Amino acid sequence: MTDDPNRATLVEGWAEDIDTFNPVLVQDTFSSLVSGLCFEGLLTSDADGNLLPALAVEVPTVEADGRTYRFALRDGLRWSDGTPLTADDVVFTYRLMIDPAYGDLPSPHRGELTRHLVDVSATDPRTVVFRTHREYAPFLTGHAQHGILPRHVLPEPTAEAVANLDGYNTAPTVVSGVFAVTERTPDEIRFTRNPNYHRGPSQLDGFVYRIFPTGLAVADALRAGTVDVGLVDPSRLGELAGVPHLDTTVIDLPTGNFYACQLDPATPAGRILGDVRVRQALLLSVDRETMVKEVYLGQASVADSVLPPTSWAYDPGVEPRYPYQPERAAALLDEAGWRPGPGGVRERDGEPLRFEVVAGTNTKAWVDTAHVLAESWRRLGVDVELTLLDFGELMGKVVQRRDFGVFLLAYTWGQDPDQSELFSSAAIEAGFNCSAFTDPEVDSVLDAGLGTVDRAERRRIYHRYQARMAELVPAPMLVFLKGIYGINRRVHGYRVGTYNQFAARPWMHQVRVVDR
Repeated sequence: MTDDPNRATLVEGWAEDIDTFNPVLVQDTFSSLVSGLCFEGLLTSDADGNLLPALAVEVPTVEADGRTYRFALRDGLRWSDGTPLTADDVVFTYRLMIDPAYGDLPSPHRGELTRHLVDVSATDPRTVVFRTHREYAPFLTGHAQHGILPRHVLPEPTAEAVANLDGYNTAPTVVSGVFAVTERTPDEIRFTRNPNYHRGPSQLDGFVYRIFPTGLAVADALRAGTVDVGLVDPSRLGELAGVPHLDTTVIDLPTGNFYACQLDPATPAGRILGDVRVRQALLLSVDRETMVKEVYLGQASVADSVLPPTSWAYDPGVEPRYPYQPERAAALLDEAGWRPGPGGVRERDGEPLRFEVVAGTNTKAWVDTAHVLAESWRRLGVDVELTLLDFGELMGKVVQRRDFGVFLLAYTWGQDPDQSELFSSAAIEAGFNCSAFTDPEVDSVLDAGLGTVDRAERRRIYHRYQARMAELVPAPMLVFLKGIYGINRRVHGYRVGTYNQFAARPWMHQVRVVDR
């Protein structure tokens, strides 16, 4: 509940801290959530993934050349400090992601934008024009929702200056979204409403993003009433369902818990996991049906595809599949030359089958899943070193240093089925392809999927993509999750759903808290 009963403040509890508010730099879902509260994009999405206008007047259609998108900004847009928000701010923001002058700025969107976007220009203070090299199907869903930055606060900075604007990147006070930051401590981030928000000021006076060590601690706070909203660990669902002041809401998510294999041949793990037979054996040795029942308590489903079932391009008949078949897994390792050694660890040419598995500690499900993987692979004859880290340490080890054998993470997909930022060869250097996966057929199919806006044709293309990824299993999805939200009954109008839980939340300006 609110710390001050005379103020309408909503408190959300999360088991993860955030890295940055800067929408150009955001690389994790929790940073995306708070960034979206502060910075609106040209477009946004509803819970079902339908595009809606945000700073733009309407969702544009591509022009007759198939390459030009023209956005008209709403009249009277202002930053929270009263400065007009114009097309120059939009151009400035996208320049940070595409201009070679900012090439050292670590934006995860740079790779895809520089490959596909020719230029962005302002024809007048309320009109922005984007031109792509060719038809680029995901442009609106993938790149028209990035939050816009205020040019007058960041006038012509260098890449290094933007990356190290600690005050603004970690606690922005000049914003276009529903809220601006007033205070940040290690335990929470406090926000106040933006009086110049273009949809009207929030009905809340304030918002708090409160940070807990684990998801179980979030559940305790929901039960105690010290937070209003939080994601519920599946192990606590039954308990919280009986709490009088709480409602629980379960939603299907485009979020998968997956592991990715180190495939850089310059690393010891990459030389082991570069053999597809080894990767297939690892997945076959995991009893995911039991995992869903015992780790996720039924609040997840076994994944058969790299695309989530919520996607319009999902193929329910994708092959091959990997049911629990430990004997087949052992046979594949035998075939690959990894034979049981005297101590039970498999060996090949005197080398042990050994690699490190790294995972996060922020949720009980993550920790339990990591232990299931480690024990499954040890029974198969792998010498597994399990390393559990908090989220920040995990991201540094995986994303920045790429120091792992296998890493376990969750990933939340957007509305578009394109997965180039994670699995294209280009994303090794400019994206999220931390495992150095590369396959010419995958690159070709992903590229084809980008080059047409015909949905039926794109569905056929992504069915081929799913089949190829199922064959190669470089980063198999283990399960797709359900989101269980605990919401205090004093909260009204909280419209979280499948495609907006970690995105911008323009509907937050209509959320109310009413104490009875």
